[in-house]
Amino acid sequence: EVAEHVSTGAWRTDGTKAAIGVERGVLLLDPQTMALQRVVVGHSGPVNGLVFTDANDDLVWTAGQDGTSVAFDLSGTRTPVTEGPADPQPIQGSSSVAAHRGVYVHAFDLGSNTAFVSDTATGRRLGQLVDDLGGRVAHWADGAQHQVETVAITPDGGTAVVGILGFVLAGTAQTSPPEVTDHGAVVIFNAVTRQQRAVLELPWPVYG
Repeated sequence: EVAEHVSTGAWRTDGTKAAIGVERGVLLLDPQTMALQRVVVGHSGPVNGLVFTDANDDLVWTAGQDGTSVAFDLSGTRTPVTEGPADPQPIQGSSSVAAHRGVYVHAFDLGSNTAFVSDTATGRRLGQLVDDLGGRVAHWADGAQHQVETVAITPDGGTAVVGILGFVLAGTAQTSPPEVTDHGAVVIFNAVTRQQRAVLELPWPVYG
């Protein structure tokens, strides 16, 4: 018996582990005693579906009410498993398993999206990737602003790539929907020092 609403559940193929989806995340249980072994968290709402996958059944894919899918690596060899709320709250990101380092896009309710580097072993935010584009790049529309739209990191964890989207606010209110321009940029950073290395201007926004 679990003292919270259970929305879904699954058994590992060999019967050695059970997983159930609840409001706060995924509970991993010993199927013999139903003792709680671990709680893994990766959604901002209830987990509505889950399944054990991979050849060794050590990867749990979940579907959340928040509209996202999360893969929990129970072996700890692919990607980190978060056992509590992590500091980063990414909307898109990329990680290096070898370096235990990741980059992600943080979306603010008011203000432009930014990029951060995180320690994927602990979930700790290491710092922001700050570009020197200023308020505009050559050939952008007058009054153009920019924000981070996508990020990536090299397999060795040494270089971060940030995709920039330029936009002009439709109105004077900061809450107005942005009107996208036809320009963008790719910014290269040293992912360890978070120092900017290069900027490549593009005639279109970078979405991925």
